Amino acid sequence: MKSLTSYQKKFFVLAGAVFLLLLLSYQGSVKKAFTERKLHRQLKEKQTLIANLDTEMRKWNQLNLQMDRQFGNSAVQSFHENLLNAVGNFCERKKLTLTEFSEPFTGVDGGYSVETIILTIEGGFIPLLQLINMLETEFRGGKIASVGFYKKKNFKTGRDELFVKLYMQKINKQADETKTS
Repeated sequence: MKSLTSYQKKFFVLAGAVFLLLLLSYQGSVKKAFTERKLHRQLKEKQTLIANLDTEMRKWNQLNLQMDRQFGNSAVQSFHENLLNAVGNFCERKKLTLTEFSEPFTGVDGGYSVETIILTIEGGFIPLLQLINMLETEFRGGKIASVGFYKKKNFKTGRDELFVKLYMQKINKQADETKTS
C-alpha cells in the first residue's frame, strides 16, 4: 500500500472537519428550523379550525335541537337521572350510603337556568374523596358547587359517622322563545 502524502492527510482531515461541521450545524439549526416550520403549519391549521368553530357549534346545536324535537327528548336523560345513576353505581361499588338526594330546583338569572341538587352520602373518608374526585373528573352532566364534610354520632351504635353534603349544579343557557318558530 502506498502511504498518503502530507497534503492528502491534510485534505482528509479538512474534509472530515467540514463533514463534522455540517453535521453539527444541521443538528443545531437546520433541524430546529424544519421542526419549527412543521409546528407553524400545524398551528395555522388549528387556527383555521378555531375560527370555524363558532359556526360549526351553531350548526351542531341546531341539529341537536331538531333531533330532540323529532324524538321528543326521550333519548336524552335528565341531569337528575344521570347524577342518580352515577352516584348510585359508585355508592354500590364502594359501600357508601346515599342518605339524601333532593329533587332538583331551578333558578333563572340573566338568560341562564341553574339546576341544583343536594346529596348527602355517608361512608369512609377515602371512598367519599374518591366519589368527589369521580364527580369532578368523570361526571359530565354537571359540576360540584360545594362540598362539606361533617360527622354525626350514631346513638344506637355509639360511633361517629362521616357524611359529605354535595351541591351539584348544571347551568343551561335558556332557549330564546322568539327565535324558535
